[in-house]
Amino acid sequence: MKKLLYSITASALVVLAVFLGFWSWWQENMAPVNPDDHKLVVVNIKKGMSPETIARILKEKELIKSETAFLLYLRYHRLNLKLQAGTYALTKSMTTPEIVKTVVEGKSLTFKITIPEGYNVAKIAKLMASFGFNEKKVLALAKNPPYDYPYLKEIPDNVQYKLEGYLFPATYEISYTDTEEKIIGRMLKKFNSIVEEENLIKEAQKRGFTLHQLLTLASLIELEAKKASERPLISGVIYNRLQKGMLLELCPTVEYALGRHKLRLSAEDLKIESPYNTYKYRGLPPGPIANPGLSSIKAALNPAKHDYLFYVARPDGYHAFARTYQEHLQNVKKYLP
Repeated sequence: MKKLLYSITASALVVLAVFLGFWSWWQENMAPVNPDDHKLVVVNIKKGMSPETIARILKEKELIKSETAFLLYLRYHRLNLKLQAGTYALTKSMTTPEIVKTVVEGKSLTFKITIPEGYNVAKIAKLMASFGFNEKKVLALAKNPPYDYPYLKEIPDNVQYKLEGYLFPATYEISYTDTEEKIIGRMLKKFNSIVEEENLIKEAQKRGFTLHQLLTLASLIELEAKKASERPLISGVIYNRLQKGMLLELCPTVEYALGRHKLRLSAEDLKIESPYNTYKYRGLPPGPIANPGLSSIKAALNPAKHDYLFYVARPDGYHAFARTYQEHLQNVKKYLP
């Protein structure tokens, strides 16, 4: 009897080991070949191609890790006969299920690019370059935009990029054949729809701002507020400092002038000669320092009413607010190492 129990237990352990081994192999082969590689790989699937041929092509182009896993996935989900002919733009950052879904749905030559809230023009250009687009062209378009929107003509000449703040953060469906100019134009079109839907020009005027100034303020809020609930509070601090004629002294503006992010700015950094340096020049910088989302734009239009003039970041991502400089120094001592 004991031998039988041992035999059953041993068999169960073998089955479990086999299952766990298969599960590990399965998970590994469903994952992207390279999650950081967004460059487009064009794949032409002709009518009548067998799943085996398609799997071989995808493996040769290093888009999947395993032909066997690809074919097993098709069979398990009964998709063998549902792959559609077409020319597809795929990337090594796609999972096997994502590739299968693209080909089954026949989404040829399209993919998605998500522009996160708070990305500046330089970051957007690098992101687009990771999908195979020309980074220098994107920067050139942002510096000298050929698009016909009236408010773009009112942007001052001393900004770093005229389209900074105007490329609305969202997910865009992109065609492989799209040009950089067309993609940037799509981002501007999305921004323009927000301007019209939210009546932003008139709302900005109610606050005594131009649309450009509103976006500048919103970009500061976007980068300063790590928690959505604090956006109106931080907006209120900026309003209070502007009304009192105080320097805004916001680190992200100095980082924008430097052209890079730093964990801690030095005393020398704070002296950089740039109109974006709010430690040196009063008022708003000449233009946005990032592309804000709608919630930051709304916070710029609706600041919280309070008498705070200072804030310092806490380790939990929130801020400690202060009404006086003395209170602020106490917060700095408490929260900054």
